[in-house]
Amino acid sequence: MGLKTHDILGFFGCADCHAAYDSIHGRSGLSEAVLSAMCETWVRLVSDGIIIVPQDIQTPLMDKPIKPRKPKEQRAKIKSRGFTKKEKRDEHG
Repeated sequence: MGLKTHDILGFFGCADCHAAYDSIHGRSGLSEAVLSAMCETWVRLVSDGIIIVPQDIQTPLMDKPIKPRKPKEQRAKIKSRGFTKKEKRDEHG
């Protein structure tokens, strides 16, 4: 019993091409040609408007706008984590 591939994997080809593809012996040598034919078929179907590929709509990453930063002198001071400048230098080499 043979397996039928999905209809979307079809390609435009002559009767001899389809006969070679449908035969069990012909598939191993045709994989590159069949892939190329499938790609050309898809390009043609999209170009002719038979298959419509929707475009991605640009959407913002966040729904609410990001507030601008305050000037440096208006920002809250960050508390020290307990290290002195000398201790930081010693840790990093």
